[in-house]
Amino acid sequence: MEDKITGVCVNIDDVICEAKNGRWVSVKDRLPAPGEYVLTYTYEHEAGYVVAYYGSSSDMFFYETDGATSSISATHWMPLPRPPKE
Repeated sequence: MEDKITGVCVNIDDVICEAKNGRWVSVKDRLPAPGEYVLTYTYEHEAGYVVAYYGSSSDMFFYETDGATSSISATHWMPLPRPPKE
């Protein structure tokens, strides 16, 4: 499935598997590299899950929709799953 927000392809089954295996990282424990796209969990977005990148200068995560950049404060994040093999 292609994520319409960032155009990043996300296989929801891989994401669910990662979450069940405890791969969620609390932002209190560790943050992703600046600019790295990750799956975030936030109470600020109705879906809860947002593919976003971390911006170190503001301690916020950012995502794009309709050509505009928005910020969120996430509680947890995890790396995106590997792309499918051809």
